[in-house]
Amino acid sequence: MHITIWFILITLHNGINGFGYSKREQHLWPRKYESCAGKLQSPVAISTSKAIVLPFPALEMIGYHNFLPMPQILTNNGQTVKLSIDKNAIYKRLPYIFGAILKQEQQYEIEHLHFHWGIKNNKGAEHVLNGIRYPMEIHIVHRNMAYSNISHALQHEDGIVVVAAFFQV
Repeated sequence: MHITIWFILITLHNGINGFGYSKREQHLWPRKYESCAGKLQSPVAISTSKAIVLPFPALEMIGYHNFLPMPQILTNNGQTVKLSIDKNAIYKRLPYIFGAILKQEQQYEIEHLHFHWGIKNNKGAEHVLNGIRYPMEIHIVHRNMAYSNISHALQHEDGIVVVAAFFQV
């Protein structure tokens, strides 16, 4: 399996039911969800030939290599499968990220992960890389640890960071 990993800063909004990814449906998003009218809106079409290489430090992913927090909550919300970390459990430290384009001294702790997939093998990922929409994409959602919970973080531009990876079947 070939996995391409990249990350993007996004802001989330409440009530994401009733939307689609066709061009027509995407143009209607701002009417229902005001936060979808911004420059940082998903889905993103990434073109590596047009990308500008910048000398950022590495994205550091701490605690992911051998830590699977328990317990977890698996939910089918009607659009995807979501795996959440039970915040009522006691952990030494949940996995977190820092570095890259994130502000210095800010760390982002894992909140949940979810998937985007489609009916067809080439139509599942939310984002597009070099004109290719991969069969599946995972989003690992992180909360800025400066904010006490996900609801509070969602109110701030720097509150949420998502690490996304494409899957090629």
